[in-house]
Amino acid sequence: DEDTFDSFGNQLFRDGYRIRAEDTFDLSYLLKNRKLQSLQGHVKTLMALNPALGGRYPYDQFANGGIPGEDILVHRQIYEVVKRLGIDKNVKTGNLIYFQQDTNLDSGFKVRFLEKILMGEKVRLTEDGGKKALALTYNLNRYSDNVGDILKEPVPEITVIDCPDKETWGKKLQELNQPTADGLRRHTILLWRKEDMERLRRAIVLNKIIELNDSSTILSLKAFQRGRLLAMPSVKKGEIQLLDADVARCFYFSEQYYQALHKAIEDAADALAKDLGIETASL
Repeated sequence: DEDTFDSFGNQLFRDGYRIRAEDTFDLSYLLKNRKLQSLQGHVKTLMALNPALGGRYPYDQFANGGIPGEDILVHRQIYEVVKRLGIDKNVKTGNLIYFQQDTNLDSGFKVRFLEKILMGEKVRLTEDGGKKALALTYNLNRYSDNVGDILKEPVPEITVIDCPDKETWGKKLQELNQPTADGLRRHTILLWRKEDMERLRRAIVLNKIIELNDSSTILSLKAFQRGRLLAMPSVKKGEIQLLDADVARCFYFSEQYYQALHKAIEDAADALAKDLGIETASL
């Protein structure tokens, strides 16, 4: 837990941060939950008969002691590291960009600065929040089978919504991070207060850390353990930062991680019961 075991300020190697005890949450309430252990046990028994089940949803969520949505918890834990170390200080609001569809071309993007759209829409990010909030919604077209959707994901849908208080902001954030009526997954950045811009800057760094540390392994509770070395990004002053769907997901998970975790567990449990043709309560 000493700073001696970290490695920052290198020229030839990436910075590194050793995960400390304070960086990991006490998850006894979850790991020792009897219902969750029962679901994991059912899947273990089924996989013993058919190992191939471990490669498909929802079995893969419980396989080998896994917890549905555990990646959400890891997002939040890494976010706390970013916040405590202050490594987002070089991410400047004026350097945040997003893509806009170029209407003059059949395909192609224009680069727009976030500050300009805030000014243009007259959305004021005050300490207590104004009357309006700016939403940048990214549809996860990476999961679409439509060829025409391949280049659509980088372009967010931008809307200005009424947001009189924090409760409304929270409800809207949750609503705009749920799948659409036709099942299309999406993630939204919702800016209402100055605090939201701070969260966005940290979400950008959080996404960089996940990319550097192999998301297929680091986003599990077994991997995010005390003593593990995290490769850390070097964010330079004046560096332009692109907002995208992954940053939007980090923004959402860093704020409403508990709600997202709860839904992930419920959805996986219901899907498992449905696949087995029984009631969820019977599992």
